[in-house]
Amino acid sequence: MYVGYGAGSRELGDIPNVLRVVLGEPFDSGLMNDDVVVIETNLDDVTGEIIGYSINRLLQEGARDAVSIPTLNKKSRPGHLIQVIADRTDVERLCAILIEETGSLGVRTYTCGRRLLLRESIPVEIMVDDKNAVVNVKVARSTNGQIIRIKPEYEDVKRLAELTGIPLRDIEDLVVRKAGEIL
Repeated sequence: MYVGYGAGSRELGDIPNVLRVVLGEPFDSGLMNDDVVVIETNLDDVTGEIIGYSINRLLQEGARDAVSIPTLNKKSRPGHLIQVIADRTDVERLCAILIEETGSLGVRTYTCGRRLLLRESIPVEIMVDDKNAVVNVKVARSTNGQIIRIKPEYEDVKRLAELTGIPLRDIEDLVVRKAGEIL
């Protein structure tokens, strides 16, 4: 990085006539940039069953994520903040579903920048106790291709652990090692 300073000859009163120039390389975090819309509402008069159903419905309808966060609302009433992460194209539909399912009188929306890793899912064949199985594995990479995380799909690992009687952790470790060899 280079930094240069220069001073001009013109008098500007109380303002210094100085210029600073910085020349450098942009920082590459290895993350992709993306914008999403956050949809949220506060609830203090809705049952847990309705909240759970609403979150499941939002996820089925295309929300990227949806969570319920316990809160303490006005008049010291316990409540929930429902927060949904959505693509711009789904916002109006998901807002309507959130209001329809929870009875909320309104929701807030705001655009939010996020940084994320590139993701792909690959099938990994493994042999466990003379049983051949395929486990789907999520691979997260930086923008320069560096592998950051390898994560087997829970349901695939669970099925194999139940079939073989081998602990889930051991199956996960085996799958991660095999995926690492392939990649």
